[in-house]
Amino acid sequence: TQGKLIDERAQTGDVILLTKLDRGFRNTRDFLNSRFIWRARGIKARCLDASISEDMQATPQGEAMQTIQAVFAQLEGELIGARTKDALAIRKAQGLPYSRPRYGYKHTYAVVAGKRRAVAIVPDPDWRALGAMMVRLREQGLSYDDIYLKLARDRITWKGRDISRGTVYHWCAAEMASKN
Repeated sequence: TQGKLIDERAQTGDVILLTKLDRGFRNTRDFLNSRFIWRARGIKARCLDASISEDMQATPQGEAMQTIQAVFAQLEGELIGARTKDALAIRKAQGLPYSRPRYGYKHTYAVVAGKRRAVAIVPDPDWRALGAMMVRLREQGLSYDDIYLKLARDRITWKGRDISRGTVYHWCAAEMASKN
């Protein structure tokens, strides 16, 4: 994971900058363990979105405030998870799609109670055709990177967006798996 990579590469005197406290750690314990380990190794951490000044973050009061922020970040994450779980259960009970369509499928939409809602998951022949084209190029000996470059050069997009190298890899793998 990213955190493990940061731990391995960070050296004494480094400062780890976090954009948001809740994005840097899984939970409060992870925050406290990381802070303890980093302090022992002479590594500092600063949070950019903290309402605590950089000077204050280095004081005992600042560390206490960061710990409280970590507690609330964990709470917020748990509340979001609970709301998401509840919303998915409601969609499932209503017979509506409650997940992202797998490769080669798409949502169909309808107006339900005055709002546009996904109501079903159906095959997407355009998506499958693009995936099949990528597989043909792969079978011709092109690398994933070469396929990506060809798509970019030919200005082939998906839903108005450029297709990334990762998408090329995942779509090829999914299309090849669907053939078996």
